[in-house]
Amino acid sequence: MEKILDLISHKMEDAFEKAGFDRSYGRVTVSNRPDLCEYQCNGALAAAKTYRRAPIQIAQAAAEKLDPADFDEVNAIAPGFNNLRVSGLFLQKYLNDMR
Repeated sequence: MEKILDLISHKMEDAFEKAGFDRSYGRVTVSNRPDLCEYQCNGALAAAKTYRRAPIQIAQAAAEKLDPADFDEVNAIAPGFNNLRVSGLFLQKYLNDMR
């Protein structure tokens, strides 16, 4: 069984790819600011140099490609962070799969 962080990273990697960016920028980590979100992705900051676009534009483009059923909250925050809170449905499915 995959770890929940890996599953969320795969979803973000897919979102980056669907938005036209390299999927490697979609790596997700546990948030170091739990007051703001559960998980975060900083890939848009790194992608900005490669794609010569503002990091917030990249973060927003990736956020728009995420499945809203998987997340209660998805925010693109300046300068280029994606803040995520997974949905209860996503957690329920994950826990059921663990059984």
